[in-house]
Amino acid sequence: MGVQLTTKYFSGLEKHKFIEKEKIRTVIVNEGIKFGDIKFYLAFVIRSSDEMIIAFEVRQIRLTFKSSI
Repeated sequence: MGVQLTTKYFSGLEKHKFIEKEKIRTVIVNEGIKFGDIKFYLAFVIRSSDEMIIAFEVRQIRLTFKSSI
């Protein structure tokens, strides 16, 4: 049991990666801010390694702010 990640490219190429459940130390759901751009992402931290595998990123979230004057 584990997690299978599939990346589909515009050219039609697909790459698959399988991460066994025993190799996953923790799962991270987080957001990062860089130059005013907010990215939300899901990542897996791998045991016995400093490696973090990002499952997906959401690059553009439309946030609506309303202010009263």
